[in-house]
Amino acid sequence: MELLKIFQKLSGHFHIELSSIKALWVCLSIVLSAVSLVVLNSATWILQLRDTDNSGFGPLKVCELKVSSDFMSSQRVCQNFILEVGFMNWPNSPVQVTALLYAVGTIFLLVSAALSLISIVKEALCMTATTWLAGYLQLSAVLVQTVGLLIFPIGLNSQFAKDFCGNSARAFHLGHCHLGWGYVFAMINTALLIFLPFLSKFSSKLYVQTLYANFRNSQSDMFA
Repeated sequence: MELLKIFQKLSGHFHIELSSIKALWVCLSIVLSAVSLVVLNSATWILQLRDTDNSGFGPLKVCELKVSSDFMSSQRVCQNFILEVGFMNWPNSPVQVTALLYAVGTIFLLVSAALSLISIVKEALCMTATTWLAGYLQLSAVLVQTVGLLIFPIGLNSQFAKDFCGNSARAFHLGHCHLGWGYVFAMINTALLIFLPFLSKFSSKLYVQTLYANFRNSQSDMFA
């Protein structure tokens, strides 16, 4: 009886720890997917000037500081490569591939965030299935976004980048431009995404049940 009470106390404590992992996984899934969406639509991946983000571009958007003819006022004008600048005026193929891969990864993250919320209210097999599916989507998002981030600097070899950053701009060389917070945040966000597939595994009900069973068997063998 004493052994049973000890086990119940330990298993109850263990369940709380696992519930905390589940909560951490759900919160990170929502936050990182939101950050990914914001970064994707940011025009601050590459900046013209170090101390301001008025002029810059990203995989989907370009922003420039337009000064009036009398030099008395200025306005930040942003254009979307697909909707306003035009698909044919997109910097070059590497930037297009980055936009596609990062967008696909963001979609995977948004779907996985929704599944993580569903896994809270559903029970048994459905909860396990949604948790594992979300984990695989997050793993896929990490892979495609990492490839996209590695490809993006190759796009600096385009004529668009040379007009923006000077003729010295080339693949993996910024010319007179600077690395913006958009690209830095994209790298940090993707690095943090690596933890989500592991957290999803520890959040799975099937994994928890297996862990409980192994713990119970080990306790039985110890006192046999």
